[in-house]
Amino acid sequence: MVYDPHRPGGGLTPERLAAATVILWKGHCSVHGRFSAHCVDDVRARIPGVTCWSTRAARGVTKADHVGSTE
Repeated sequence: MVYDPHRPGGGLTPERLAAATVILWKGHCSVHGRFSAHCVDDVRARIPGVTCWSTRAARGVTKADHVGSTE
């Protein structure tokens, strides 16, 4: 499942988001600057129990459940 930040609701229905096992963020390096701790807080408020992954370079890394590499 790919979440597109440029489309309303990421281009996904609430049902598809709730049923997703993994949601990939459609982006590139600019995501590192835009993905913040606030983004993690926001998605957790909207989707209880969601698991957040981040790369080490993203600002939201401090709030993520798991941290990995893009490699």
